[in-house]
Amino acid sequence: KLQKRIGTLTEEYNVRTAKLKQAAKLVNEAFEIRKKDEVEIDIGRFSQMQLSDSEHPRSLSGIFVYKNKS
Repeated sequence: KLQKRIGTLTEEYNVRTAKLKQAAKLVNEAFEIRKKDEVEIDIGRFSQMQLSDSEHPRSLSGIFVYKNKS
């Protein structure tokens, strides 16, 4: 029974770690785009983004607000 519990906790930990890594990747990506395109990041929208369990996170485009609206 304990072994099963340890297995479950390990699995949970791995999922959370994967999500954190994914979040970090998104943040880095967001800042790269920001540097390139003169955009601001809408932190409110960013924090509400759902991290999917898949390898392909949702598009980042929704979190950017263009500074120079030409």
